[in-house]
Amino acid sequence: MKTLLTFCFALFLSLGTQCQTVWYPLESNTARDLRCIDFVTDEIGYAAGDSVLIKTIDGGITWNEVVIDSIPVLDWQGWIAYDIQFFTEQHGRMVLGTWGGMVETFDGGVNWSYFTPLSSGFCQFGSIFFHDADNGLAGGAGCFESAIIDRYDDNEWSLTEIPPIWDTSDLVNNFDFYDADNGLACTYRGRILRTTDGGSTWDSIPNPAFMANITDVAYLTADSVYATYAIENSNGVMISDDGGLTWEEDWESFTFFMPQMYAAHVSNSGRPYFAGEHTFVEGQGMVYDRVEPFFNFTAVPHAIRDIDSYGEDVTFLVGDSGAVFCNADLLLVDNIERVKNSLNFSVWPNPTSDFLTIESSLNLPQAVKYKVLDINGKVLLSGKFNQRRAQMIDVSSLATGDYLIELLGAYEMLGVTRFQKL
Repeated sequence: MKTLLTFCFALFLSLGTQCQTVWYPLESNTARDLRCIDFVTDEIGYAAGDSVLIKTIDGGITWNEVVIDSIPVLDWQGWIAYDIQFFTEQHGRMVLGTWGGMVETFDGGVNWSYFTPLSSGFCQFGSIFFHDADNGLAGGAGCFESAIIDRYDDNEWSLTEIPPIWDTSDLVNNFDFYDADNGLACTYRGRILRTTDGGSTWDSIPNPAFMANITDVAYLTADSVYATYAIENSNGVMISDDGGLTWEEDWESFTFFMPQMYAAHVSNSGRPYFAGEHTFVEGQGMVYDRVEPFFNFTAVPHAIRDIDSYGEDVTFLVGDSGAVFCNADLLLVDNIERVKNSLNFSVWPNPTSDFLTIESSLNLPQAVKYKVLDINGKVLLSGKFNQRRAQMIDVSSLATGDYLIELLGAYEMLGVTRFQKL
């Protein structure tokens, strides 16, 4: 038996490492825990967590903290972002922890105000899902009752029908919809809720993770749906092949790591991802993704709390201690040139062995700065422009390889491009 277990463990390791996905760490400029992430476009994205909101405007290459001027905060709780969704770069909504409520911004996250649902007993908040700014759902629980979901339809809130279980910890913490009518929600107390009428009524669906914290749901197709859950010494992933009517453990994703899974996501290319925390190694994250016919599984240095992507499959993870990872090396991929803007700047000679000139065809704004970063996002050189169109910098101290140059204005990134050091 011992020999058989050893063989099985080695087999799982080999399957996970044959085509293991590489997750590249990115500098988030925060050490606070991140719990949620949302990309508005291929360039603009937000991530939030423990009293922090960070933003990217270059497709995730660089992240900077949004300085918040005002946000409704409970003095005894502070705020922790449980969920976030932006509709444009300026307009977004966020859930502020269990008791903090739901808030809305119209200036990119600088100022926030309450966005209040209809249910008078709706005092615990867990998740939001909006098809667009005027239509969606807010999920949570009552002060003295179980799961609550309010529906937002053409700017009007309405109550929905959910089978009660009279457990105040039965809080709705995630949603996913396949189309306008068919959707799923999950709760802290092991319930999967299913709707076929856009969220007006919900059924409670039996599943193998009963009474566990079901953390996320994600549609692969109209029939195939995944759900993740967090409980020690468990598989952490369930699957339904009939649109969420019946569920079973997803044994194809089974490993001996027994992770507590916190997030499920399917990219636009149809690739499923699951992420969470290693059961036996404190603080270590585990990420699963599937390339037929096998799942890959990869360890990362921090527990992962949420996943999002843009394009076909440029996928990001966020987690504890400000962790941000991407499955693409954003500093080297060919499409990095897409973030260059109308300044039309260039670097020459490229490649170079000693000096590099950064030049723009237009007069640059005053107080322009530059940064030279390595492929891990570490800043190696920085300085200010002395002239309005060009700046020469000495790069002779850099090792041979590929590097990124960022141009920064007083309040925003102006552009980014690559160069090669000989």
